[in-house]
Amino acid sequence: PTPTPTPVPVTGTVNSVGLNVRSGPGVDNPVLLEVRQGDELTVLGANKTSGWLNVRTPDGTVGWVNGKYLTLHGNPVSLPDVSPQPASAPASAASGGSGGTLLIQLRPGGDIVLINRDGSNLRRLTTGIDPVLSPDGRHVAFTRWDSPTEGTLWVIRTDGTGERAILGGTKQIKSPAWSPDSKRIAVNFQEGGRLEVKSQCWDLSKGDPPINYWQAYDITTKVTFSKYGIPTFWICWKLPPDPHWKLRVIDVESGDYEDLPAGQYAFAPAWDPANPWRVVSTAGMGLVWTDVNRGVAQPLTDDPADRAPVFSPDGRYIAVTYRQHDHWEIHRLNADGTGRVRLTRTPLYAVVDNPRQANNASPAFSPDGREIAFLTDRTGRWEVWVMNVDGSNQRPMFADAVNDQLPIEYNGNDARALGWGE
Repeated sequence: PTPTPTPVPVTGTVNSVGLNVRSGPGVDNPVLLEVRQGDELTVLGANKTSGWLNVRTPDGTVGWVNGKYLTLHGNPVSLPDVSPQPASAPASAASGGSGGTLLIQLRPGGDIVLINRDGSNLRRLTTGIDPVLSPDGRHVAFTRWDSPTEGTLWVIRTDGTGERAILGGTKQIKSPAWSPDSKRIAVNFQEGGRLEVKSQCWDLSKGDPPINYWQAYDITTKVTFSKYGIPTFWICWKLPPDPHWKLRVIDVESGDYEDLPAGQYAFAPAWDPANPWRVVSTAGMGLVWTDVNRGVAQPLTDDPADRAPVFSPDGRYIAVTYRQHDHWEIHRLNADGTGRVRLTRTPLYAVVDNPRQANNASPAFSPDGREIAFLTDRTGRWEVWVMNVDGSNQRPMFADAVNDQLPIEYNGNDARALGWGE
């Protein structure tokens, strides 16, 4: 018998400067990564109604690209017609996928509630700031401010009992994060820096003024005269408050604590579940990791738009709330800071109806690490949505009737508004 010839795979060379690989055929699907001109992709199939191609990138990522930006090699006629899996309908989005319980802060300092993944059993737990579930799912840590300047770290059981203060008298304490063994909690707090507006003037005869033009405002000039009528020309300006923020690790049982280095602007710590010695936090000019055993800190990313990191349960990924120009989006990184992927963006159909870019913020990984819950205002109000860990299949987590009972407010400031536990 005549042997059957081995099929020649179809490949495509990227012919544009950059090309987004998306989770589905069409520009309203999330971007998985970007490939560059000259990159060689393996073509797995085609969506012949849209002209988009299903491809595998050199690093093994499978996604979709617009076919007109590839120069094909091989026989494209042999490609199978591939249709993407339909997204779940919004009303039933909560069915299937990961289970568990969602922890939601309705507003900073306001009600903290728990609700089952399927939208059932909504119940109020307590009030506070930045709640977070313990790894064993039995407790919630949060903070309360007893005055405009000082606050307390609290812990409560998820059944609503046993609420107790762990450490008080801490300036503007925020963003608790449990250690993997649930024995310690990292927080950020205010210490040092400039707490009031500062007014300065400079005698221009001494040379150029030492103005930080990024911060200075109400810049004015004036002239004064000596008793002999000699003029002196001045430039005056104001500087806003510039408080500094630090990290602190607190023992849950005893309340003993130790301060950690993480720069002058340490916010929103996240404990690495795969490396219990490491805490990652926002640091003003990117993310920083701190070795809690050795007391040393090192940069992890250099993008100042990275805010409020959270780890996946296995420690493989970090998700951040990212300041995308004038709004918030969610990016995913590898735990070592590489492999950045933008997971969210406003769909084109929404931009047509409303040119404002929607916000997507406060990610929380599901207990199995397969999904990410997040807050979005793309419908005109803040709601809890969910997506696959690659950014695909974004849809409301709860039906409208449930969302009507969740008057969520989100104002940035590295707020942690969501948690997801067993």
